[in-house]
Amino acid sequence: MKSTILGVAMALVLTTPLTAADEKPNRKKGQRNNAAAQVMKQLEKAELTEEQQTKLKELAKKTGAEMQALRKEAGITPELMKKRAEAQKELKESSKKPAELFAEVNKKAGLSEQQATALKKANEMRADLLKKAVAMLSEDQKSKLPKQLLRRGMDKKDGKNRKAKKKAE
Repeated sequence: MKSTILGVAMALVLTTPLTAADEKPNRKKGQRNNAAAQVMKQLEKAELTEEQQTKLKELAKKTGAEMQALRKEAGITPELMKKRAEAQKELKESSKKPAELFAEVNKKAGLSEQQATALKKANEMRADLLKKAVAMLSEDQKSKLPKQLLRRGMDKKDGKNRKAKKKAE
């Protein structure tokens, strides 16, 4: 069970920098690190209501500010993230387990233990934001999302969304 959770978390951690590295040059400055824009893009197919968009933007603004403060405090610069993305591309085909791959990428990029921990926490925060966003969707909206995205937004222990389960009780 823990290995499944760890595997999914590591997949999120490892794919985020790749997405950032493939950024299109015509994107607005800062959009790559904007948690709201990333989650809104992932939930496009769900056709969010105005109220949901407003709530999501509020949540994302708070999470984004916390993530930015965390990265700044740890000394994670855009240049360092670029090095990490390059290291990740080099090690992409590795047969290592996700946790080992994460550690190897961070080592190769020159991240300190504090920076690696901060990066892991920032990715956990992003995953939590996605879970909260999926929790506010109706069943009809959830059905429009890719299954992979729904799995990321669900509780890993029992495969069900905890918040939805609590509301039903």
